[in-house]
Amino acid sequence: MKKNGFTLIELVVVIVILGILAVVAAPKFMNLQNDARDASLKGLKGAIESTLDVTYAKLSTLGLENAAMVKMVGEPDPSSGLVISDKLSALGCKGDGTCVFEYGYPSDYAPTLATLVSGISANENAPNDDFVAVMHSGGLAITFKNNTETKNERVFLKQPERCYIQYTLPNDGNNHRPQLTIIKC
Repeated sequence: MKKNGFTLIELVVVIVILGILAVVAAPKFMNLQNDARDASLKGLKGAIESTLDVTYAKLSTLGLENAAMVKMVGEPDPSSGLVISDKLSALGCKGDGTCVFEYGYPSDYAPTLATLVSGISANENAPNDDFVAVMHSGGLAITFKNNTETKNERVFLKQPERCYIQYTLPNDGNNHRPQLTIIKC
């Protein structure tokens, strides 16, 4: 006689195999969102590094790469090393004080990076930007808009232990290039 259907043992074996596959594969699929966020941060890090190079080159051509601080507005203070330059408009800077540079690189003042890098805002309510620059633990953190919260009119990271780029100005005398570190999601 011809057998119709599957035996109970065959069905149990198939269910066990599917269960094993689900246990092995599910964590991979669940982590795709974090992988995508990490990839976005990596791309943004590349954009910021390019901006650092362009900024340094531009300030070098102006002879301002060794100035302790450069901005477009305010009164010069020789004791602080502050240099006022009206030639920063080529970088997109305006005379409103939002662009501040230290030794040829953007400072860790959030509006400076927001001016120089497309997609970064200094305000979490900016409708067209995906990332926000906020002050965090001795430097600047660039993170996703949904990873920020406002308390007492100040913006903070919701998850300060993950999912941002740490932008830190070095303290040593020779190297002035900011350090970019990705804190994974």
